[in-house]
Amino acid sequence: MMTEHHHPHLQTEEAAETDYSVSRILTGIAIGAGVLGAGIILAPHILPALGVTSNAVARTAANMIHNEPMGIAGAVNSGLSLIPVIGSKLAEGGWFSAVASASVGVGGVLLGQFIESKEDGNKHIKWGNVLKYAALATSALIALPAILSSLSTGLIYLSMAMEKAKLLSYEAVQETIIPAISNTLGGAGGLYQHNMFGLNGIAAIVPHFFSCGAPFAPVALSFFQHKSKENVQTGDNITVEMLPDAPLEAGKQCTAKIRLKNERTGGYLTADDLAVVHTEKLHLLVVDESLRDYHHIHPKQTAEEGVFTTEFTPQTNHNYTAWADFTTARDGQNQRISSTMAGKINRNIQPRIDMNAQAQAGGLSCAWESNAPLKQGQYTLVHIDVRDSAGNPVNDLEPIMGAYAHLVGFSADGKTLIHAHPIGEEPTSPDDRGGPRLSFHVAPESAGETQFYLQLKRDGKEVMLPFGQRIAPPSANAEKALATRHSHAHAL
Repeated sequence: MMTEHHHPHLQTEEAAETDYSVSRILTGIAIGAGVLGAGIILAPHILPALGVTSNAVARTAANMIHNEPMGIAGAVNSGLSLIPVIGSKLAEGGWFSAVASASVGVGGVLLGQFIESKEDGNKHIKWGNVLKYAALATSALIALPAILSSLSTGLIYLSMAMEKAKLLSYEAVQETIIPAISNTLGGAGGLYQHNMFGLNGIAAIVPHFFSCGAPFAPVALSFFQHKSKENVQTGDNITVEMLPDAPLEAGKQCTAKIRLKNERTGGYLTADDLAVVHTEKLHLLVVDESLRDYHHIHPKQTAEEGVFTTEFTPQTNHNYTAWADFTTARDGQNQRISSTMAGKINRNIQPRIDMNAQAQAGGLSCAWESNAPLKQGQYTLVHIDVRDSAGNPVNDLEPIMGAYAHLVGFSADGKTLIHAHPIGEEPTSPDDRGGPRLSFHVAPESAGETQFYLQLKRDGKEVMLPFGQRIAPPSANAEKALATRHSHAHAL
């Protein structure tokens, strides 16, 4: 049902997967620490209700922390009290601090994501991200005295409970453990109350947890906002929908359905609506978020009207972007529309692009050069010389999809795709041969780092060679000029 051309970036994929594994481990540690912290904070409320200790032990632990400022919690709370207008209220703690923490965090994350959606990706400073992280840091700082005070109370309570159970000695608890906790984590002291409108014991769990857990709301919101990914994108009134049979998993073949919907008519495009360009009606250019695992696939129409299907084997557990590249037969317009497919572990992975002008793979060695630096909104002539492993010019490149080569580039921001073919005569029969010098007109639509793949065929074997290139910001008015030509230039 498909033709797949695939080349993972083998020399660095192991490093990418290592980073991914480290990210999973750190996330697991963070979740474990959060669960442990929540258990410690809630212990003085839950355990007395279960008859493990009396409420008097919990009250004694709380009084030790809230009598006077001490440790880190006291220092931070004293600093918050110096903030003009609202400092005194923040220092009191309770619901005012909880609402302030959640409002700053959630509001900052939402505003930051809105700003991020409006940024063009060309600036070195991502102000949307700056605002989000500043809001999260401020939110956590406001709630820090409550969190540390609650942890101190819980730890002191647990140590006293173990003393009552004769698991720890009186001297160890009173002379070592309690002073150590008080002098490090400490407590906010003063008016910073944790009884939540007079509620104590198990009745105080919900208001207490909402107060101390307030800063984690924006963190969770930020995580889920990034994790959520749409698998439908629209371009020029055509919607591309990717429907994999399961989340993508490294080494496991995936079957995916593809539908092209005409938003004007509500119907679906079939193979009859698409023009044959470079031997195929639908090209699917699939790459993982790290831009290390690239596949060039050709879906085929099924018996179900408007449904194409394909199979491919991802080499990572990352999320993937699939660019549907096709030309409508009615008007000859080339369309390039991206859609996403979730990986087994659905989490954002940053692109890993190595800048290089030399690449070797499959017994071929290629050198990249251009007549000028690549620039957004400007056509640049790129030359690639192909040689064998001994350094001899290669003159026997075989036709591959109606060309001697395919050059595909993915921008690091995930917003644009470059798909170019060698200029000059194209092969007219399977016996034609090309090389050693391939020239391409390249017109980047985005500035920044871009991962290119050069696809060649020799001796019946297909080879992918990676090139990392940096695209310079646009010249004045060049981006507008390019936009008007894009639908007609570089058609497949």
